[in-house]
Amino acid sequence: METLIFGFMVLVVVMCIFTVCVVVRDMLRDSNKRKTKKSADTTQVGQQQAAQQSTVVIAADDDQVRFSAEPKQSHKYKYMALSGEQKAWYDEIAEYANRVEEVKCVTTGGYDEYRLHGKRIIRLLIKRGTVICEFIIANPNFSRYVSTNKISVKQAATSLKLLTAKDVGAAKDSIDIAVREIREEREEAKRREKERRRLARQASHAAATQVQTVATTSAD
Repeated sequence: METLIFGFMVLVVVMCIFTVCVVVRDMLRDSNKRKTKKSADTTQVGQQQAAQQSTVVIAADDDQVRFSAEPKQSHKYKYMALSGEQKAWYDEIAEYANRVEEVKCVTTGGYDEYRLHGKRIIRLLIKRGTVICEFIIANPNFSRYVSTNKISVKQAATSLKLLTAKDVGAAKDSIDIAVREIREEREEAKRREKERRRLARQASHAAATQVQTVATTSAD
């Protein structure tokens, strides 16, 4: 009798252990399935977002035309990809700007810029296979007003697309204008500084004369 009871207890224990193992196995399977599903969902969302970011949609009537957006490329890469005509125009303008006395060329990942005394005479950019020239040509009277009144002003650039050979000539003329304005502004600044120092000397001399006159009068 005791043997039967003992055997029954052993059987119950074995069944409990088996049941626990089955439950744990099922729980682990469910957990792995949820993790796999979550990972797949995350990947799918990431792919959708990437597709949305790299795709541009143009609506034309009821139809939609989709095409991949142009990835960001370096200025050097864009230059190498230019057509022979665009590249020749670019080189001609860059060479013309580089001949300006005391000019400095600043190259970045997005453009080439030529500066004279720290001021831009031309910036060369490339967008969608077209060379674009940007200029900042200050009006002398306005520059004088800004300098005299110590006003901080950021002037917007003027853009010129090179679409024909005639535009190359316009770009060169604009370089000449920018160089002339920068040099005239520089000379004007020198003249103002020279005049300021002259007036300071005059004031100092007048003050010294007045002191000497007062001293002489007091001595008498």
